[in-house]
Amino acid sequence: ILIEIPFVIPFKLRVKLFYALIEYEKDQLESSGSSIRINRGNAIRARIRRDNILDDGYRGLNRYSSELKTLIQIEFENKYGEIEAGIDGGGIFKEFLNELIRDAFDPERGLFLQTEYQNELYPNPNYFIFQ
Repeated sequence: ILIEIPFVIPFKLRVKLFYALIEYEKDQLESSGSSIRINRGNAIRARIRRDNILDDGYRGLNRYSSELKTLIQIEFENKYGEIEAGIDGGGIFKEFLNELIRDAFDPERGLFLQTEYQNELYPNPNYFIFQ
């Protein structure tokens, strides 16, 4: 029902179900020995160069697959190779995601092309030819 005709279930009930499913998955992962509870001790840490956000983000986080459901802490590296001051309590991660999305969808990068009249984006079918 949720997949085919979700609108027949009241929105508030769908939200409750969503949160229940999240808790169920957390409990399943906990029982298998994989903790995804949010705490700074088991956070995934990624060091990202500001001038290479998309590539560093992909390489740094791609290897974690299902572990990406836990806390992710980002450290930005400046152009001199130094870690920028700051503790990631969520704001730095948000900045990382904003910059990552901006870079990934930038038509100049070549992953996506832009329609001529409406400026809509679509995947570049020839992207891998240029790699």
